This record gives sequence, structure tokens and C-alpha cells, in this order.
Amino acid sequence: MKQPESQDASHPPSHPPAPSPEFADNPWLDELPHIVWVADPDGGAVHFNHAGRDYMGADPAGADWSAWVHPEDGPVLGAAWTESRPYAVEARLRRRDGAYRWFRIVGKPLPDAGDGIAHWLGTCDDIHEYKQTEHALASKHALLATAPIGLACLDLELRYVQINSALADMNGLPVDAHLGRSVAEVLPELWPGLAPVLQRVLDNGEALVDLELSGETAAEPGITRHWLAGYFPLRVETALVGLGAAVLEITPFKRTEALLRESRDFKRAVLDSMEAQIAVLDRDGVIVEVNAPWHSSALARGSEPGRPAPRTGIGTNYLEVCRACQGPSSEHVLEAHDGIRAVLDGALPCFQLEYPCHIPDQEEWYSMKVTPLGPDIRGAVVAHSRITEYKRIEVKLAEQARQLREADRRKDEFIAMLAHELRNPLAPIGNALKIMGHTDGLPVRAAWCRGVVERQVEHLTRLIDDLLDVSRINHGRIELKREPLALQEVARQAVETSRPLFESRHQRFSLAAPREPIWIEGDRIRLAQVIANLLNNAAKYTGEGGRITLALEARPGHVDIRVRDTGCGIDPACLPNLFELFYQADHSLDRAQGGLGIGLSLVRRLVEMHGGEVRAFSAGRGRGSEFVVSLRRLYSVPVPSAAPLPGPSPAGLKKILIVDDNQDAAESLGLLLGLGGHRVWIAHDGPDALTMALAEPPEVVLLDIGLPGMDGYAVARAMRGSAGTDRPTIIALTGYGQPEDREKTRAAGFDAHLVKPVDLDTLNRLLGAADRGP
Repeated sequence: MKQPESQDASHPPSHPPAPSPEFADNPWLDELPHIVWVADPDGGAVHFNHAGRDYMGADPAGADWSAWVHPEDGPVLGAAWTESRPYAVEARLRRRDGAYRWFRIVGKPLPDAGDGIAHWLGTCDDIHEYKQTEHALASKHALLATAPIGLACLDLELRYVQINSALADMNGLPVDAHLGRSVAEVLPELWPGLAPVLQRVLDNGEALVDLELSGETAAEPGITRHWLAGYFPLRVETALVGLGAAVLEITPFKRTEALLRESRDFKRAVLDSMEAQIAVLDRDGVIVEVNAPWHSSALARGSEPGRPAPRTGIGTNYLEVCRACQGPSSEHVLEAHDGIRAVLDGALPCFQLEYPCHIPDQEEWYSMKVTPLGPDIRGAVVAHSRITEYKRIEVKLAEQARQLREADRRKDEFIAMLAHELRNPLAPIGNALKIMGHTDGLPVRAAWCRGVVERQVEHLTRLIDDLLDVSRINHGRIELKREPLALQEVARQAVETSRPLFESRHQRFSLAAPREPIWIEGDRIRLAQVIANLLNNAAKYTGEGGRITLALEARPGHVDIRVRDTGCGIDPACLPNLFELFYQADHSLDRAQGGLGIGLSLVRRLVEMHGGEVRAFSAGRGRGSEFVVSLRRLYSVPVPSAAPLPGPSPAGLKKILIVDDNQDAAESLGLLLGLGGHRVWIAHDGPDALTMALAEPPEVVLLDIGLPGMDGYAVARAMRGSAGTDRPTIIALTGYGQPEDREKTRAAGFDAHLVKPVDLDTLNRLLGAADRGP
């Protein structure tokens, strides 16, 4: 049997909870001569009618069975509770004078609106004399005569051989009127239901107990009565000679059950229709009623592995449960306790609290509201409502707001840094051009200025290329040209790109790589770009005279590319965000090292496109850093491909028409091409270009797209339409280089697409391959 958690099992509680409200509302139960009891779902608190209280000699309402049950009989009654089904057990109960008497305790669980138990309802019938007779007499005749329950013996034809007066009275016939007659004759109303049961006992030779029967007998015609019966085989030695019957009338129990159900049907229907978990407390905080969601929630919590069910059923002091709570939610539970107490004391008109409820693998949120019961505060109503989805939406909105703020902050930083970075190369370019405007010492100064301009333009070009690559990757517009590669060759290509930067800063560089080729599969240009970006990054954050090392290491299944430096190092707190787009570990105003925060992001994205990963390590500021790229290793050595066929021989000099509204760009390009021996003329808009092309058809047209008035697409289509047999090669020369831009020039009739600033070697190759059509 279960014991109240806050009391010793051998003593009744000093402050028993209030009697069950069903007893208070149904005083006629006190008029019944036999003991009737009601217990809470777990059997912890028991309430008796007047007959029970008179027998105990006190008002034991709310105490546990152990207060009256003989210690030797406690396990039998406790085992009956665990079955959660009707039972009838025999046990000794302590009388007011301390003596024990035998009782037959019958109990039946009353279901709630769900699958649980709302109450236990039962009776206690005094069988003390029967038990004394049983122990004193061996005669079955004495047993039948003195038993307070109905007993009978039937032969194999199911005729009464013996019957006691208790069962005869239930059937409404004298004892003699039963003998020799069949059950079908004595109980015609009950026979259709009894026949298969009795036949089963005879056929199987096994007892059937705890059978609930209902019907009419001659004792009370027209009135439905109820019995709890058991039937068992009778044998002489091993031979089956008949069967025995034991019957207990439970009509008062069933009538009490019906009355109790009717009294709470309306209240139960209203409470159970609500989604909130609701409990009604009395003035002391004792639970006197709960609805189905409250009960289901308590059962669900009790089914969790390793977590006992909280005692939150009827008869439990909810305030004591709150005070005893320990664990991650104890702070909220104690706050709830104080709020409930304040409402019960009239200090608060109501109380509300939002709190988390931690269960395995998830977190639920609830809102608790406590309101007084009636103007005189007879108690309080506690309602718990699930608000998890509202909380999740609230958290999601807060996170979205945070992300928007962070994105806005990064955008502002990026715009500020972009302006700063673009001004850095433009300032020396402007200075160099001004120097070139002076005539004193022109040859020496012009050479120096040319170097400045070339370096700064190259820097601007790298910034713009990185921005475009990030955009292309974000939109899935980069396709890798995979092929077997010797990693050493890719690394040397990257080193040649970065070597001028090392030399300009007087940095010591070393390459450590095995002699045997390390084979990988990837895009040669993009992997060289990854290594070059890491080398440039190392050079940027390493002072003059520092050391930079590139190491290639082969290990089972993978290869590592390690770039180490002795530079300024990285704050460990910055490492998790280092590869995020636009992230800057250095937020100082001087921005001495430069950068837009896109180089490392581009490295990570290109490495991930190759199925690898990149990591950063640093012991902190001033202690250098290391970046490690891991790629899958290719074990099979590829067969060397045949040497490419020699390309076409350079063509002769070309007649070239340059069309660009930027006069400086057009004239400087024309000057470069003229120095190469080509014949060049220049137009700054579409109509002039068409006029020149008609006057002297060019072999090659370098055509800008963004022309005023008539754009480059229209000019190209017009030239194609009027060229006849003298069809020129038309090459787009533009600042737009996205795939959709190239598709547009192709559709307009362009033969090639070049992005500004133009690489002169690429242009010369196109000019060498250009031939006039037939």
C-alpha cells in the first residue's frame, strides 16, 4: 500500500485533508448500516461514511489504510490496489477499542473521462464471526450456516445441493425451496448469463472469480440488483462432483457509484472540455478535484524513465508538493507556491506565471493562472495552459530580429570598409598620376609611377574578383573543372602568385613538400586560388622579416595543406567566426592590414566545393597563426595526357575598331594596340561606330556594352546585319561578367566576352585567332 510522503506509516496524519466533496454532497450515505469508503486514485487517502467512522471511533478521513489494517494483512490489501481492477479481500481492521475484527473489503475503481482512475469505491463487510467459525469448525454445514456471504454447492446437473440462508435471501426463496432445483429454475432472469460461466467451470475444472452480475430475483421483482460472484469446482479426491458458489451483493455499492457519478457529471464535462490542466484546491491547498488533462499530464510525467509520478491527485496537498520540489524547475515551483498561497490568503486577486517544463529531449512552456474560488475564497482554481508554440514563435522572432541587427551591422561595416579599401589603392594612383604630370626627371619617375599604378590596379582587381567569386558561389554559378592534379604543382603556381608580396615585405618564405607527387582531384585554378589567398593573408598579417611556411603533408585518405606564419596571431574568441562572410577580427579604425572580410570566406566555400574542410589555429595575439586545408587524397596515379597540339600561328596585324564612351579607356587601349602594330580607330558611340565600319570595314571590333543611346547589343546586331561578306570578329569589352551577361552578348552576335580591366595576353590570343569570314 502507498504511504503519504510526509507522514510516518504507523500514525495517522495530524492534519487530515477535508472529506471528499462527494460525501459532503450526499449525506444519505451516512444512513447506510454498512461501511462505505472512497479512496483517491493511488489509494493514499481513504474517506468513510458514518458507519466506518463509528467503527474507528474517530474521523479518519484522508488517512491511509495502514492506520487501521492489521500489519499481517497489509500486503494482501496492498497487492489488490496494484491490479487497478475490482477486488475483494479479507483483512482485519482495528476497532475503536484497539481490537481487530475480520472484514471483507470490496473495492472497485471508478474510471475518469480518460483511461485513468478517478476514485476507488467500496464496502467493508464484517466477517469476523465467519472467520472465527471457519477456524473453529471443520464442518462445511457450519460454514454455510454462518457465512455472511452467499454460499452454495451445486451438483453436475447444476442443481442446488446445499445453500446458506444469505444466498437464499438474495435469491428470494427459502433454503428448502432451492434444494434439488436447478439454477435455471431458481434464477430464470439470470440464467442466460450464468449458463456459459457455470458450464466453463465444469468443462475446465478451474475457478472463475470476481464476476460481476446484474439482474432481478424473486427477492425484489422489477429491481435490478448487482453481485460479485465466484465459482469453483468441487472434487472428492480427484473426481469432479459439482461446483461451489460464493456470492456477495454489491447493490449498495453500485447505487452509490451511480449517485456519485450523477453528482459530478456536469462539473466533469465542463472541466474536461478545457485544454488547460485544471485543479481545484481547498483553503489549505488540498486538491479536491482535477480535470482529465491534469490527470493525463500527471500519468505522462510518471511514465518517464527514472522519474516518479508526482502526487498531484485528489487529496494531495498541492502546496506541500510545491515545497518539496527539487531540480531544475524548483525556482519556478517555489514561485508558484508563493503565488497560490497569496491568492488563498486574499493578498492577491489572482496570480500568473510562465515557466519551462523540462522533459526528455524537449522543453515545454506553460502558463499558470490561479484565481480564488468564490468571493469568500473557499479555495482556488489552478490552471496550467501549454504555450510552447507561442514561446517558440517569440524566440524565433527575437532571433530573427537579432540576425537582422547583425546583418545590418555587418552591412554597415562592409560599406565603410569597402570605401576605405577602394580609397587605399586610388590615393597612390592619383598621386602617381600627378607626379607623372611633372616634366623634371620624367623617365625615372614615370617608371616608378607605372609600378605604383600596376600594383594598385592589381590590388583593386583582386578585391573585385573576390567579391564576384563570392557572389557566384552564393548563387551556384561556379562549376569546378575537376582533373587529377599533383598538389606540388598547384602549390608552386600559388607561390608564384604570392611571391611578389613576400619580397615587397622582406618576408622569409619556405615550401615543405615530399618529393613523390601527392595526387588529388580538383580544379587547378580554384585550388591555386585557395592556397594563394591563404599565403596572401599570412603575408598581410605578418610584419617585415617574418616567416611564412607552406607545408604539404600526405596522410591516410587525405592531404593537408598547412600555411603557418609568425604574424600578429588571432584572438581565440574570433576563431569560430573567422570564415564568415565580411567578418573582421580587427575592428580598429586604422585598418592597417586592409581586407574586406571575404578572402577566408571564399577559401572555405571553394574548399567545401572540393569536399574538404579548412580550419584555423592560433595561440592568441602576437603568437602567429596556422590555416589547414584538408582534401581527399587520390591514390591511383593518372596516366599523363598527350602533349597538346600546337596552337594556330599568330595572325597578321589587324584592323581594329574600338567602341567605348570612356575616352581614357578607349584611347589608352588604342595606344597599346597601336604600339603592337595594329591599325586602330576609335568611336565613342554607336552611330559613329556604324558609320566608321561602313566606311572601312574592320576585322575586329572591341565593343563596350554600356554605350549612351544605342547600347552595344544594338550596335552588334546592326553590324551583323549590314556586314555582308565582310563579317568582323566582335568582342565584348565590358565591366559586366556574370553568366547572364555572357549569355546576352552571345545572343546578340558577339564572338567573345572580355571583362575590364582587360588582360592584354588574353586579348592578343583572341586577335591572333580572329579571321574575317568569307
